[in-house]
Amino acid sequence: MFRTVLGDDNFRAGLKVYFQNRQLDGAVSDDLYAGLQAAIDGTDVLPEGYTVKQLMNSWETEPGYPVLTVRRNYDDGSVILSQERFYADKRSPNANIWYIPYSYASASKPSFDNLSHFRWLSTKAERVETDVPANEWIIFNKQQTGYYRVNYDAHNWLMIANALREDPSAIHRFNRAQLINDAFNLARANRHDMALTLDLLRYLANENEYVPWAAANGVLNYFYNKLRGTANYHDFIVYVDALIGPVFESLGDITVVPEDEALLDKYLKQLISTWACRIGYTECLRQTADALHTAVETNTPVHPDVSYVVYCYGLKGATDEEYRWLFDQMITSGNEAERSLLIDALGCAQDRSQLISLLTVAIGSNSELNSLLSGERSRIVSSIYSAGRFGVEALIEALSDPLLAQEFVGRFGQGTLNSVVSNVASRTNNDGELQQLEEFLAALGDLISPETAAAALRTVKTNSDWFTTYEGVLSTMYFSDFTN
Repeated sequence: MFRTVLGDDNFRAGLKVYFQNRQLDGAVSDDLYAGLQAAIDGTDVLPEGYTVKQLMNSWETEPGYPVLTVRRNYDDGSVILSQERFYADKRSPNANIWYIPYSYASASKPSFDNLSHFRWLSTKAERVETDVPANEWIIFNKQQTGYYRVNYDAHNWLMIANALREDPSAIHRFNRAQLINDAFNLARANRHDMALTLDLLRYLANENEYVPWAAANGVLNYFYNKLRGTANYHDFIVYVDALIGPVFESLGDITVVPEDEALLDKYLKQLISTWACRIGYTECLRQTADALHTAVETNTPVHPDVSYVVYCYGLKGATDEEYRWLFDQMITSGNEAERSLLIDALGCAQDRSQLISLLTVAIGSNSELNSLLSGERSRIVSSIYSAGRFGVEALIEALSDPLLAQEFVGRFGQGTLNSVVSNVASRTNNDGELQQLEEFLAALGDLISPETAAAALRTVKTNSDWFTTYEGVLSTMYFSDFTN
């Protein structure tokens, strides 16, 4: 943030002064600030009376980070800016004051690439004059260079959402990601309307950049984890389909990697195809299954840029021969990153016998399994419950066997079993799954403490109670209305 505010050249010059002054000697933060100050003395980078030390100390000594609230007066064009510490789960009066660098763009002056000038908010609130017309959006924190969130009045949020639907490229991709991330987290903190947030995301049907989708991925995963296995899940899937459908269609063959494909385009393909396969797109599942089958038939690994999606979702309905081939790829690989990816993919299987066999691999020992690297056994366990409900139920079935559960504790220890119980609980979303959890806890008996069992049941209750919170009621109502 401060490198951008001071400018790259000034920042480098300040670091040079700092290193030269303190070479072969100790240093404290004030020495760095003095070097940066020396680099900008005589310039107008900072307002008169401001010093690097003042600015830095406001961020160094204050806990957390701020939210900048922008409230517009649409009659005279002025804006009231205010700051307070951002809390994710509460609103609490606080006296924190940061020196906040800010800049803004508007519909008629979308100067997102101009980061040469900043203003400063150094008080709790301030009235600022602008020339932005009442019918235009305004966006603060250009390219999200500042380490703070930004909230707006509802009307400005609506104008931003409309602008994104009309032409996403009118707003910088970093700010599109910022808007998604800020809107969601502000709504979760009861500072913004979740319905407006979900409306904002609807523009994603026309979004072809990875960075905004990466921000949206966190939002969609949040609701997926809340709604999977519930009566509201179908409505959510309809919403996701509307967002990813056009983008998925534009990808073509997701198993092919062109030589000139840009890195961020590869990431986008992985993200969109993962969601498409997760919610059951027939074409996505067909392509991944065909690619895995071809890989096994020719004994040729899939291109690493699409390997996880192909292996993970290609395993849906895979034969034991195909599953064993993928396991052998992992065992014989000398690349630790590839081994980790293959372990995660093996956990995606939807055949319970295949998953239980994989679990016994993690627990057991023989000459082949001794080739597992440090940490890979526990990664196998986490891959099974992380990939979906199929894995959770496979773990429940396997570890309900007292002998196998004892072997599990002997291999991994009590802490890992507690972690499994906790993760099973966090993925329990309905009455049927709760009954499975209760039977699992009973089968484990004395292998877990009463406190661990009680914590697991509290987690399930928290999951269930979410549906009667304001956020839960509003979100499920939004998805229902969207479907209908």
